[in-house]
Amino acid sequence: GSRRMFCNDWTPLTAATVAGATATVELLLAARADANVVCCTSTSSGLYKSWTALDCARTGDIVPFERDHAKHKQPRHAAIEQLLLAAGAQPSSALPEPRAVNTYGLVPEAGQRPNPCLDDTGMPLRPAHLYD
Repeated sequence: GSRRMFCNDWTPLTAATVAGATATVELLLAARADANVVCCTSTSSGLYKSWTALDCARTGDIVPFERDHAKHKQPRHAAIEQLLLAAGAQPSSALPEPRAVNTYGLVPEAGQRPNPCLDDTGMPLRPAHLYD
């Protein structure tokens, strides 16, 4: 069967938020980390979904999924959410979407960023640990 690989953007702030590392989030915000970086998940077909550190704090999920029927069961990081809000953080839905990425078989065009799931020729990456 076919396999779909998802490639995720991360910043130190989103990673610390997901980990629930309040002290690290405080340190990063004190060092002026941008709380409004929009991270995204890509597939070889293009952008899949996007999120910010605030979205991660509100859902407690690695890749926040607002429509998750079990969202109420996800751990939340309320203290981190308050830190982020005090720093002016917004959810991804209130911010511009990330720049488009190239899709399967195509190289990036002007204004696009390279798709992390594709190689320099636009073909899907085949990590050895997934395709042994």
